[in-house]
Amino acid sequence: MEDTFNGRHSDTTPPNGTGHGPTHDSAADAIDPEALREEAERQLNEAAQQAREKLGDLQSGIENYIREKPVQTLLVAAGVGLLVGTLLKR
Repeated sequence: MEDTFNGRHSDTTPPNGTGHGPTHDSAADAIDPEALREEAERQLNEAAQQAREKLGDLQSGIENYIREKPVQTLLVAAGVGLLVGTLLKR
């Protein structure tokens, strides 16, 4: 390792003497793969549930908008269709 201030090489090693960083107590830091998998699955299920709820809310909002403003919805859909058709023709 080179000292950036004076260009000298440093012969220091990490405190554990291995040269690979700090030591770890294997009993205290042991990772239970099953617990890790269960936690990941729980978080994934929670995120999926939140996404389903948001999509349901979005769908309800769209349906309400269509019921409240059918003419505007039809005009917007026609305009989008015309725009897509024009772009695909090119």
